[in-house]
Amino acid sequence: MDEDCGLLIEGFDSSPFFMTTHNPPYYVDLFEAQGLRKAKDLWAYHRMPELVVRPIRKRDFDGEVARMKEIYNASWKDNWGFVPLTDAEFNFKAERLASLIVEELALMAERAGEPIGFMLSLPDYNQALKALNGRLWPLGWLRFRRGVRTIRSGRVMLLGVKREYRARQFGHRRSFFRSPREASG
Repeated sequence: MDEDCGLLIEGFDSSPFFMTTHNPPYYVDLFEAQGLRKAKDLWAYHRMPELVVRPIRKRDFDGEVARMKEIYNASWKDNWGFVPLTDAEFNFKAERLASLIVEELALMAERAGEPIGFMLSLPDYNQALKALNGRLWPLGWLRFRRGVRTIRSGRVMLLGVKREYRARQFGHRRSFFRSPREASG
């Protein structure tokens, strides 16, 4: 598995991708004629050309919050116990998190200008707070700001993708073949 493997069985009309197998369609018949059988499907994914993933922009925070609310309510609606958030509820939650957001950890996915998904991750601020021993004043806030730079872990707080864009297969299938003797052993 550390080298190029598999035999292309779909997507013959696409150009080869660097360091992936690409073969003519008749190879499948040649392999099977030699007694080889498919052992495993391997998938090569590529993103949609019109898909843009970008950091959430704090300078357009109100607009970004509106886009996130739309995606959140649309993507979570089928979850057990979900109740859609109102504008006021979502804005309240967003305002509480606004100062904690790191743009590089909050991403928006758009397709043809339409927001289709977002991810909000936050650093584990507890790592910086722990060193303060509960004392923010008089100089604890300075130690906190320095400590934020040393945080090395975080948490994905929210992740949502609109239903019509989930489990989309943007790629081509390859199969890994084995001889019948290898498959049984």
